[in-house]
Amino acid sequence: MRRRKVLLVAVCTLLSVCGVCAEAEWVRVAASDSRAEARAAADFVCTGTNDERVVQQAIDRCRENGRQLFLFSGLYRLDAVRDFGDGGPKAAVCFRNMHREFACVGERRQIVGWADNMVVNGIVFYLNPKVLDEAAGESVDILRGEWSKQGIMNGSALRLENIAVFAPDSQHPLRAIDLQRVNSAEIHNVTMRAFGTALLKGMKYPYGQLQVPHVDNIGMTLTDGSNNAPVNLVNVSASGFGQGFQVGGEHVVMINCSATFGRYGFTFGNYPYHCAFDHPITLINCCDEQNVNLPLFNSCGDNGGELHGRQEVTMISFNCERVAEHAPGRKLGDLMREVRPGTWRGNISFTRQPKWNAVNSVDEPIWAEDGSGVGFVTRNNAHKPACGARIREACIKTGEAIAATEVNITGGSSCHENWYDGTKNQTDTYIYENETCVVTTWLRLCHELLTATSNPRWADEIEKSFYNAYLGAQRPDGSEFVQYTSLSGRRHAGEDHSRLHTNCCTANGPRGYLAFLTSVLTADDDAVMMNLYASGTASITWPKTGERIALETYTLYPKTDNVSIRYRERDAKTFKLKLRIPAWSEKTVVTVKSVSGQPVAVKGVKAGEYLALDRTWTCGDQIDIKFDFTPKGHLLNGCAAFTCGPLVLARDARFHRGDLSEILSIRANVKQPQIFRTRATDDAFYTTYAGLFPTGVHTKNKGEQYPTVIDFCDYASAGNTWGDDSTFRVWLPIEKRPDSL
Repeated sequence: MRRRKVLLVAVCTLLSVCGVCAEAEWVRVAASDSRAEARAAADFVCTGTNDERVVQQAIDRCRENGRQLFLFSGLYRLDAVRDFGDGGPKAAVCFRNMHREFACVGERRQIVGWADNMVVNGIVFYLNPKVLDEAAGESVDILRGEWSKQGIMNGSALRLENIAVFAPDSQHPLRAIDLQRVNSAEIHNVTMRAFGTALLKGMKYPYGQLQVPHVDNIGMTLTDGSNNAPVNLVNVSASGFGQGFQVGGEHVVMINCSATFGRYGFTFGNYPYHCAFDHPITLINCCDEQNVNLPLFNSCGDNGGELHGRQEVTMISFNCERVAEHAPGRKLGDLMREVRPGTWRGNISFTRQPKWNAVNSVDEPIWAEDGSGVGFVTRNNAHKPACGARIREACIKTGEAIAATEVNITGGSSCHENWYDGTKNQTDTYIYENETCVVTTWLRLCHELLTATSNPRWADEIEKSFYNAYLGAQRPDGSEFVQYTSLSGRRHAGEDHSRLHTNCCTANGPRGYLAFLTSVLTADDDAVMMNLYASGTASITWPKTGERIALETYTLYPKTDNVSIRYRERDAKTFKLKLRIPAWSEKTVVTVKSVSGQPVAVKGVKAGEYLALDRTWTCGDQIDIKFDFTPKGHLLNGCAAFTCGPLVLARDARFHRGDLSEILSIRANVKQPQIFRTRATDDAFYTTYAGLFPTGVHTKNKGEQYPTVIDFCDYASAGNTWGDDSTFRVWLPIEKRPDSL
């Protein structure tokens, strides 16, 4: 008797820890193999045969006396299913509708691990295989809630905690836990396994080769539509089922739930339910691992022929791990797919592991390329946008169109935050042009396109915008960004927003630095790419091997034309390094020098492409690059502008030499200008240049035939006093000749 009291005290303490009122009266049930103290303390003791009858008697006792159910650890053998006369499927155990919250709590959570004797270490309900043979293809439930005439609006609530349900195999239609007619559900620390017989016979994790499960072999089905009450699942796992979780209803939250080794880990709306149009379903830190198919989104049920579309699903840090050799049948099936593409809505942030114990990949797709997922905002947490092929292609074409028709020579764009054929019209001055918010957003878009496509043209765009329009919009002391910066005139401080001494451009401006810095070094499964050149050490994890790659760069670029890059990892590593050769650098020289060798010139260097160097790198190996900084002239609408490397040149009033509106002679050789780098005598200028051009229109006057010296600085330095003393100009007018002459 004393031992019984001690055990009861322990039980009450456990229930209190579990969050259940310790003062409530409990009906206690022990399995045939529960320890002796548990059997002595139990109100009901199972025999190991037809244990479903004993458990059902205990549940009925709870309903009659207003009690809750407590299960001692052990194996509960369920040898039969029956019709409970409520219109629901046959089941082994039915939790009666008690018009209150009913709790079924196990003594401790069941854990499946690597060690021996870890299968039955909690509360395990195991269905006898003969039950499925006798069902002859009819779907049965192992555990379910009672069905009522009121449907889901029946005032019932069910709490399941610390139990496991083992189906005998995955080849028969069944539901391990059926919650369709439960109004509100709290499910904590629940384990479901479709290969229970094999587990009890000693099968260990990892499970090896498994058969592809029957599609109607289901772990858990959630509630039947709108229930005006929450459904919360925490630490619930389903392994080996045709559908691990059939998710539906409203106000559903799943936390740390996992679905593994099945046909589908999660399906949404894949069973008939009612009154669920746009109610939220949220998954937090859940995982879909080693399943044949990624989640399926069906037609959201059918209520009188009405399609229940646009239901919201949010997945936060949803992990997908897909390896064919570990999936049932050793093959992979569909990516995430909508039966009717475009009918679901939501937000998905995810990670993808394409290999066993691999690092997260930024290149693995997640949606089927049939229009599925267009209603979702989908984001790979490894910082790469995820979308179907059509959306991806649309993003690329949009970027290409903006670059071709809107971006000007400095990499800026927009007129009053509108597109205005900015590339064609950049020689004229427009109201509110080149807003810094737009420049920053363009940098960020180019970064996303660079990481999504590994196309160096987007790095070219980032470089042009960053060194010209972006830096030109910032005060030299970094205190603020100008709102609008044209290609001539002067720079002005922006207006104050919302009675604050700042504005949107100063707030958004710093994001441009992040876009630049995160674009310096990128990687995909093929190679590591050096996209931008700036002094410092950059490192990245190569997705192919999970190894860290660190490169150290020495340069004054873009003030100078030479760059040195050194491999700085202690261990030698073999990988492909791709160097971006800018489109403007027509004659680039690249040499590679091993620590113990002589410099070797690299052949096949092409402007506008990556130069691939595939070799084993040893600490101290060095790459030297000399870019082609030959000044170039650009003609548009009877005007000329000049660049040197990635820098746009501009005239500035602080040189005190000539009129900024001075006209270049028609005889000027604009395409091959005589422009030379000069030593800057004022720290306000990053770089300065001098060009020789014939100017003026009186070409018959011999004095006018001699060239004029025109001073330039880089565009970012032009006008950087933000005052009238530093007015500037990029496009210089050229005298014109009528077509008749």
